[in-house]
Order: sequence, then structure tokens, then C-alpha cells
Amino acid sequence: MSLLYYAFRKLLNAGAPDDIPPQPAYIMTGRCKGESMVDGQTVPCFCPKGQYQVVDHRPNLSELRCICGHYFSKHDSSPESTTSAPSALAPTPPRHARSPPRKRLPETFTERSLTVTALWDLIKRRQVVHIRGTPATGKSTLAHLLARHVSILEPELEVYHLCWPESFDYLTKSAPYSYLLNDLAHRSQDCDDWMDIDGLLIIDEAQASYRYSSLWNDLIKFLEPGFGLRVALFSSYGSASALVQEASTLTPLKLNSNQRVSLKRSAEHPDLCLLLSHDEFHDLVYRRCLSYGDSQPFHPSAELIEHLFGMTQGHAAASACVLEILSESKELRPFRKRALPIPLVDAIEFIQTDKFLKAALNYAKFARGLVSEEVLHKMPDLVKFLQTAVSQNFVSGDPAPGTPLELCYRKGWLQAELSSDDYTVYVFASPLHRRCTEFLLPQPSVPFPRSLYPTLKAFSFSVLRMFSSVALNIEAPLSDSAVSRPLEAGYQDEYYRASFELLGNLYLKSEWAGTQQTGWVDFAIPSEKWIVECVRDGDKLKEHIERFQMTGKYRQWISNQEMQEFILLDFRRSIPRKQRGMHFLSLLSLHPPASFLTAHLVHFLSNVGIDWLFHVVFADDFSSYTVYDSDCKAVPGESQIALLR
Repeated sequence: MSLLYYAFRKLLNAGAPDDIPPQPAYIMTGRCKGESMVDGQTVPCFCPKGQYQVVDHRPNLSELRCICGHYFSKHDSSPESTTSAPSALAPTPPRHARSPPRKRLPETFTERSLTVTALWDLIKRRQVVHIRGTPATGKSTLAHLLARHVSILEPELEVYHLCWPESFDYLTKSAPYSYLLNDLAHRSQDCDDWMDIDGLLIIDEAQASYRYSSLWNDLIKFLEPGFGLRVALFSSYGSASALVQEASTLTPLKLNSNQRVSLKRSAEHPDLCLLLSHDEFHDLVYRRCLSYGDSQPFHPSAELIEHLFGMTQGHAAASACVLEILSESKELRPFRKRALPIPLVDAIEFIQTDKFLKAALNYAKFARGLVSEEVLHKMPDLVKFLQTAVSQNFVSGDPAPGTPLELCYRKGWLQAELSSDDYTVYVFASPLHRRCTEFLLPQPSVPFPRSLYPTLKAFSFSVLRMFSSVALNIEAPLSDSAVSRPLEAGYQDEYYRASFELLGNLYLKSEWAGTQQTGWVDFAIPSEKWIVECVRDGDKLKEHIERFQMTGKYRQWISNQEMQEFILLDFRRSIPRKQRGMHFLSLLSLHPPASFLTAHLVHFLSNVGIDWLFHVVFADDFSSYTVYDSDCKAVPGESQIALLR
């Protein structure tokens, strides 16, 4: 035994630096036959294989105690439950450990100094902080930055940066927390001082620890501010309320709102969230611009940068994704060749195409937070559920086991957040996530019910009757990442939601760009070649009207028949005073048809007339609405229509 022990100790410590103490060696045996007390009940011991730390080169087997607390004699004599002698001494290989924090990050990584400082300050005040975010929101990077920050700023503190595994080699979910943490941190299994350690414990992938009740009920529950171990838990999903996770344990642990950090900023933490701040996003763009390109500079304009921030909301992987796609796109290469800032209008023409979306779906890190086409094809119930989520911007409900909501919640396709009235809703991580999900959803198998809605006007008026006064009364509509949106977005969102409720399927496509890169519209029904544009209170109404005219940006869609019917809805709360009825027709005389316009197109434009512009005027309390035409006259049958409640 002593020779074998010496050989393994020598092998285990070969090449180790002199200042690192020798690693422990263990005797491994079979399953434990003892009993343990769990929640006041006697249950079979959780230990599947005996593990005994050897501290003497001639160990007395009768005195060896397993990490489960039972002696050698309580275990089967070998892992195979045979009568053979105990298995040979073997070193314990490193498992699930993270390397020490690097002192430098890649040049393309933003340091997030203010966020990291705010997070560490919060941890010191609250002792335990739970950070939740869907995949690829930058949780692991933030955990790394936190570990590095504390190691440099307060080197006297012990910092344990661990990644919780899906399962342990020899421990079950009923194991005491000290065994679990010692296994991950490569500490001796007889160490039971975690609660008193003056340091920081960082657990990444902490959602995998929810089922290990001892960690939460025996350690985290008893940590008090100002004393002992501090804990930062980074999870890909978790409850938005006080509960750490719905029905996670028999006695669920609750955390205060000031102990929770999520995608969005909150009143408790105005300077702290997972999403990049405006300044952090600008820093990321600057760093990425320095590294991108095949010797060709990549300089997005200030307007384009703001637009990208809006569509990604500062989501780490989404931000990196769009910057990489734009920097490598052939469509924007002329600007790069001449070292010119890339204008917003030129970039948007590419961003609104299917080519851009396909490139985003092929960006591995970003795609981690999206459902796959394979899953959608196998689960029609999930398709219906995600159609609802896309049409409403969010969903609510109980994520009961086996439901589509529970699947989306656990997979990170939707994030649990609290609304302004402290109600749990589930949202997409960013507008880009929502748009990509819409793109992935299969086309409706049933044709559009043209017999019920023969014209776009008839369809739109039917959609208006499905509007909800409750949704329109919300001062700041909820959006992706639970970030408040401008009021005008509420009308567009409600049109999208109401059309889905009316049809029971997603025939509408948002931000449609067609095959010609000439801009995009709010909504389209491609199968019917219908286009819907929405404005609020007449904002830029003249500009929107001109888009549909002979010299407008949508002329190519009209000429190649991608657009056969269109409607412009002006949502407002006061009756318009300016008549616009003859504006469109008068342009034909002011701007004679150009040579590229066919006779068919001239005939089409001449007969469209003025019946595509309507003002939808709501009562002050959104209890009803009246539709007016472009001459400011009430449309027959569309006056004082009560909204749904």
C-alpha cells in the first residue's frame, strides 16, 4: 500500500511548483450503505462511491471516513460492489474549475469598469446578489471581470470563481453544500468553513444549482450583510420576483429586490444591469472598429451607432453580431474602401433584408439565445406560443412544467422580468432576438382568408376593432428586454397584436423590406402584397405620403408588383385640421411620369386616389375611436367604435 501511495503522490505532484502544496490522494470504494438525515427524515445516503482522503502513507482502513460522513465499513468494497480489495489510490483530476482571472482582456472586450464597481459595491452591501440573463448576455464575462476586479482591488480576500456543473461525479442533489463547493474548489472535503470565509464566491451557470437545496437553504439563506462569505450567482434563468426560481426547492429561497440584477436597470440599481450601457456600447463599437476589416476601416456614423444600440439594447452577443456582419458586408464595402462613415440609411437597407437575418442566425454566440428551426418543426404548440410572444412583445403566465412557456424560460429564449406594476412578464432579450424569432417561425399553412377580408382597408378596419383600451392606456409600452418604448410604438405593437388575435396566425411581417433594398415598412402581408404604415399625431405624415408616390422610395415595389395595396394609418387623439385628399393626385400634374414608369404603373397611380390614408382618432381615455379619411370626414360605419377592455 505504501509503495502504491508513494507512486501516485509522486505522479500527482510531478511538475508542480515548489510553492504549491501537494494535492490530496484518495481511496475510492463502492456505494455507501449508510443512512442520512434530510429535512428531518431518514433516507439512504446520497454517496454513490466512497471517497477517502489519505493523509498517511499507511492508512488504517477502519478509521477512514468517507466524504459523506460514514466509515469505510459502511461502503461496498469496490465501485463494482464485488468482494475485491478497495480500488487503488488515485489522484482527483480537476473538475469544473475556472482558471485564475486574466490580468488583461482581449482588445475587443469592453472593461465595463463602472458596472463592475457598482456590482462589487452591491455585493458588499447585500452579501448575496443574483444576476439573471439569457444566454450570451455577457454573464460569464461580467463574472470574470468581477473576479479580476476584486483580486486586484482587495488581494487579501479569497476569490473562488466556480462554474456549477449539470451533475457531479460522486455527489447527488441531496449532498451537503460543503461537499459540493469543496469538490468544485478542490478543497479538502473535511473543510466546513465556507460561511466564515472572508472572500467572494462567484458561481457561474448557477441555474444548475437550483436543485441542490443545501446550497440555497443551508448556506445562502444564512448569509448576513457585513459578515463572512459574499456570493455572486450568475444564472441564465430565474424568477423575476422575490423567489430565486419557481418551485425550485421544497422551501423556496427569497431574495429582496435589491439583491437581484437583471437585463434592465431598475429603481434600486439605476447604474447596474447585464445589458451594456450607452457609454459601454460606444466603447465596444470603438474597440471593434479598431479590429475589424481586411485593412479597410470600419466607421459607422453616429446615427448608425444609435440605431444599432436601439436594436440590440446593449445585448453583448447581439451587439458583437451586428458589428461583425456590417463590417464584413459587401453592401457596405464601398464606404470602407473610401474610409467614409457608413450612413444610417445605407446600413438600414441591408439590415432589413433576409440576408442580414440569416447572417445573424449563423453567428454562434448570438444564436445561443434563439430557438432553432428543428425544434420549431417538431413542436407546433411552441410555434403558436412564440407567435403570441412575437405579436405582443411579451407574454405572461405560469411556467408550469411541460408548457411552452417553461421551455422558453429555461432555455433562455425568453427572459422573466417585472413590469412597472410588479407583474412578471416574459420578454425577448432584444429587438433583434424578437425579429429573428419572427423570421424563424414557419409560414402559416393555411392561406390568408381573403374571402373574409377582400381588401387591405377591410382588413385594417377589422384589426382596429380588436384594439385593447388597456394596452393603449399604458404610458410606456413594454418592449424587448422590458425596456419602455415611445408611445407611438404602442400603436404599432397593438396593430400587430390585434391582427394576430383576429387571424389566429402570423400573416403579418414586421419591418418588411421586400426584395429591393429601398427601405422598409412597418408591416406587410407578403402573400397578399399588402403594405401597412403607421404614424402618430401626423408626425412626418407628408414624408410618409411621398414614399408611395412616383418619385418616392417605394416606387420599385409598386413597379415590380411587390406592392399592390397599401394603407397609411395616422393614430391620434385629436381630429386633423389639414385636408390631404388632393395632395396625392396633384403630384401627377406637378411631376409628369418619368420614362421608367410603365403605362400600367401610371394607370395604377392615377386610380389609387386618396383612399389609402386614414386618421384613427381615439378618445382621451381610449374608450373609443373614430376613423376619418384624408378629407377629414368620418368614414361611414367607423364612428365611436368602442375599444375592447
